[in-house]
Amino acid sequence: MFIDPATPTSPERHVLETLAALSVASEEIESYGTHPSQVIEWYGPADGEPVVFVHGGGYRSHLSIAHARPAALALGEEGYRVALIEVRKEQSNPDVTLQDLQTLALRPDLAQATWIGHSLGGTLAIDVVLEPSLPPKKAIGLAPFCQLIDTDNSHPETAGIAEWIGGTTAEKPQMYEKLDPLTRLEELGEAGFADGGLNIQVIHGEDDLIIPVAHVREHAASPIRIAIVPGANHADLIRPGHDAWLFLLGALRAD
Repeated sequence: MFIDPATPTSPERHVLETLAALSVASEEIESYGTHPSQVIEWYGPADGEPVVFVHGGGYRSHLSIAHARPAALALGEEGYRVALIEVRKEQSNPDVTLQDLQTLALRPDLAQATWIGHSLGGTLAIDVVLEPSLPPKKAIGLAPFCQLIDTDNSHPETAGIAEWIGGTTAEKPQMYEKLDPLTRLEELGEAGFADGGLNIQVIHGEDDLIIPVAHVREHAASPIRIAIVPGANHADLIRPGHDAWLFLLGALRAD
C-alpha cells in the first residue's frame, strides 16, 4: 500500500516538514546554467571527498531542496564536499531534468563524486551511475524507486512522477524504461556492472509507507547492495541522527 506523504497523518510528512523548517542555508551557492533552478548549494570543506546529493519529492515543481539541506549540512560536517543540486523540473518534460544531471555528471569536480539521492532523486542518482557515457561510478539510493515500469500511477506519490514524466506507465513506457534502474541494470548485465567498476547501494526503511520494503527485498540477489533499516520510514533516511544515518555513513565509506 502506498500512502501520500502529504496527508496530515503521514509520518513522512512530519519528518519532511521538520527538516524543511530547520534554519539551514549554504553560504556558497553556484549557478551552473541560466535557469533559476540550475543551482548548486555547496557544503563542507573545499578539499573534502566529493558528494552530489539529489533531493526527492516526486519532481513536482513545488517541492525543492529545502528538506535535503540538513542532510547536506551534516555530510559537510563529516568532512565531505557536498553539492546539493537543484535541477529544472517541468511537467511532461523530464528531458530537461536529465540534461541537467548529465551536465553536472560531466563536470570535472563532480565526475568522481559519490551520487546520493532520496526517493525519485535516488532513482536518478542510480541512473547517472548506470549510464556508460557518464563518469560517476558510485551511487547510494535512499529509498529510491527501482521499479518505475511497475509503478501504479493511481497512488498520490507516484501520480506526481506521472505528471513529471507526462503520462502513466501505459502511456509512456519507453520513458519509464529509460529511467527504471532495474531495466538499466538488466541491459548492462552483471558482467558489465563488474567491468565498469560500479558500486551501487540502496538503503531502505522497513516502515516505508511509500515504497513497501517487500519491493526491495525482491532484488536482494542483484549486484546492487541493499540494506534495510528497522524502524525507519521513507523520510527518515535523510534525517541526521536517525539510525538510518549511520547506514548512509557506512555506505559512503564502503568500497
